[in-house]
Amino acid sequence: MGASREPSAHVFRAARARRLVWYAKYRLPDGRQVQKKIGPAWTDRGRPPAGYFTKRTAEAWLRDVLDQARRGTLPGLIRTGATFADAAAEYLRYAEHDRACKHSTLRDYRSTIAAHLLPAFGSMAVENIDAATIERWRAGLPSKLSPRTNHELLIQLHGIFRRAQKVYGLPRNPMAVVERHRQRSNGDIQVFSVEEVHALVSGGRIGAGRGDLPDRRVHRTAAGRAPRAPVARRGLRRLGNPGPRRATRRVR
Repeated sequence: MGASREPSAHVFRAARARRLVWYAKYRLPDGRQVQKKIGPAWTDRGRPPAGYFTKRTAEAWLRDVLDQARRGTLPGLIRTGATFADAAAEYLRYAEHDRACKHSTLRDYRSTIAAHLLPAFGSMAVENIDAATIERWRAGLPSKLSPRTNHELLIQLHGIFRRAQKVYGLPRNPMAVVERHRQRSNGDIQVFSVEEVHALVSGGRIGAGRGDLPDRRVHRTAAGRAPRAPVARRGLRRLGNPGPRRATRRVR
C-alpha cells in the first residue's frame, strides 16, 4: 500500500432541475476520490436560510470534512490500528475459546489462513482491504485449488472481517459487496458468495452445515446432492396430516 496523501478538494456549483446546488469533490488520505452534495446554493442578497449555502459556507463545510479526514474520524474513514494478521489471530482465538470449535476444525482454519490469506493480506491495515482488493486476489489464485478450498477461503474472509467489525470497529465488511461469484467443478458443486449461501439456506434450497456461518463447510446444490433413498426403503411410511411431529410406523 502506498503512503497516505494529504486530502485535496474543491467546491463547485451545478445546475439541477429545480435549483443550483453546491457540490464538494475531494480526495481522501487513502487515495479514494469522493464527490458529495453539500446543499442548495443561495444566490440572493442577505443571510441564507437554514439549509442553503453560499460559496463561503460551502467551503467551510468542506474544510470541516477534510479536518475529520486528517484526524481519521470521518465516517467511513476509520483507522482501526489493526492489520489483517491481527484480525485473523483474533478470529482464531474467538473460534477456539468462544465458539469452542473442534480441534480438526481449528486445524483447517489455521492451515487455510496461513497458506492463502496471510501471504496476501497479512501486513495490510484491515480497513484498507476492500471488495476490489479481494477480487484481484481471487483472480490470481492458483487454478489447481479445488472449489471446496475456494469456498472455504471466502467463508474465512467473511468471518475475519465480521469479527473485526465487532472488535476493532471496522465500519463495513468488504465481503458483503464482493460481486456474485460461482464456480463449478464436475458439474455437482457450486461455490457461492456468503450472501448467496445465507439466501439459499433460509429458502430451504440447500442444507446447512453444523453451526452458523462463517463456519459452514461446502454446500452442495439441490441438483448436485445424491438422491435420497425412497421412504419405503428406509422402513418408514408417513401417515396422516404432517404437523409438528409426524406419525410413523414400520412397514412390514
